[in-house]
Amino acid sequence: EKRQKIEDIKKNIRDAIV
Repeated sequence: EKRQKIEDIKKNIRDAIV
């Protein structure tokens, strides 16, 4: 699902920011 991918990307971005 696209929604799950977006959630994964959001989590990845948060990890990258940290």
